[in-house]
Amino acid sequence: FLLIMIAYVVLFRSYTILGRLVQFSMWLYCILRGLKVEKFYNHCEIEYLDLCSGAIETGVKTRYFREVINKEYKGKVEYIKYPIYLDKYEWIKAKIYLDKAENTPNEYSNFWFNIVKIFTGKWNGNRNRKKLYCVEHAINFLNATGRYRLEQYLNTYEAKKLFDEILK
Repeated sequence: FLLIMIAYVVLFRSYTILGRLVQFSMWLYCILRGLKVEKFYNHCEIEYLDLCSGAIETGVKTRYFREVINKEYKGKVEYIKYPIYLDKYEWIKAKIYLDKAENTPNEYSNFWFNIVKIFTGKWNGNRNRKKLYCVEHAINFLNATGRYRLEQYLNTYEAKKLFDEILK
């Protein structure tokens, strides 16, 4: 296929209070399931060109990647990038999704439902798509390409395992 765009799913590991809380919850998720404890990430975004689209506190916003690193995290962040090579048609569909998702409110309640999932193993959270959380936004982007049909209600540990499998 003819390559037209390289985008990245980016997992962030920040050192904010909320970031550390999410990382702790992923540690607990693994301990309760006998899974390998490793470096945990707490946020997910889509990078393309020099832009970054993510479900942040104010909703889905597109910003410059450098601003995310330097202003939002003040350089105190680690991240890993998973490339996704898109042809023209996949990129058009994915970009349409990104444009439609812009300004979608953040789904704060799903933070709590991810905590419930730690103990139950089941997703009982919101599925209405009128609001998005970070992993859901990234997976919706991947699904929008037409290449994937992925479960979108994952925590950051599950998302990393998925991205390790399908994007590396």
